[in-house]
Amino acid sequence: MNSSRTRAAAPDESPAVEPPERELDETRRSLLSWRTLLLQAIGFALGAGFLVWLLWFSGPGLWSRLKGAEPRLLLALAGCSVASLLLNGAIFWLAVRPIRPLPFVELQCVNAFAGLVNYAPVRLGVVARILWHLRVDRLRVREVAAWFASVSYTILVPLGAALAAALLVTTLDWRFALLMAALVTIGGVVAPWAAKTNLIRRRTNGLERVITDPVVLWGSMALRIADLGFWAARMLVAVEILGLGLTPGQAVMLAMANLAVTLNPLGRIGYREAAVTLVASRLLAGEGDLLRQSGELALVESAGEFLVALPAGLLAALMLAKRWRASRRTTTPARAA
Repeated sequence: MNSSRTRAAAPDESPAVEPPERELDETRRSLLSWRTLLLQAIGFALGAGFLVWLLWFSGPGLWSRLKGAEPRLLLALAGCSVASLLLNGAIFWLAVRPIRPLPFVELQCVNAFAGLVNYAPVRLGVVARILWHLRVDRLRVREVAAWFASVSYTILVPLGAALAAALLVTTLDWRFALLMAALVTIGGVVAPWAAKTNLIRRRTNGLERVITDPVVLWGSMALRIADLGFWAARMLVAVEILGLGLTPGQAVMLAMANLAVTLNPLGRIGYREAAVTLVASRLLAGEGDLLRQSGELALVESAGEFLVALPAGLLAALMLAKRWRASRRTTTPARAA
């Protein structure tokens, strides 16, 4: 009797789990700290400054060239951006399933809205994603961190493989495909093996399943490879619109460099345009103002994405607004990851 009372009175020795609303507040303060905002504001100013210069330097004659472009090329430019947007949303939808399945349409809307707010002076895409999934979907911070880490891995492996293949094999042939496939396979084998080791499993509390689930891992990388294909296709279409002398292999290299620069934390505006301008000016051959032609290519390719991101992001914001307002910050019982 006394022993049972003693056991009943013993304090709970299980680790305390931070309430979701406290996690949300602390995460918001961390993501929107003044240091982060100041750094991104400086980054935005630098990128915007280059974009303004590029519009002044390469923009004046560009509009007349676009008006003379074939409609099928302009539609292809927009179509590549739509396909890339949908594929990126599908990757987030697939990658979260080992934690908790979330609605496909909702994640497509969150993805479209995040893509739009990345154009803001403070890069808010990741911030918007995190705050939405903490507040509305009631995921925990460590769950979101594991989910986003798996998405990042499935970006870096195919992107790194494509860049390496483009540098080592300058033509788009079976050697390029074989080398890229080999590098992606290595990346797809190493990560699950490492995640299953006791060293990792003791620290992830089961969340390693976001990278050890073979359907999720290989499915995400397959979708990402398709996404890279549409990035390359959009660059090829922009090259054809302007009639530039770039080979398909060079266009792929340019597109992969473009995507890599897009991942920088300082801002969306100006940086990828700078990368395309500088790299393309090195790749272009022939006479004429190569820097101006490279700037035109950067503007056309970037505009092909923005003219899709703007309406898609605004529509997504309208679709998400009601659920965001309706979500109540109430304490929910802690869930096991």
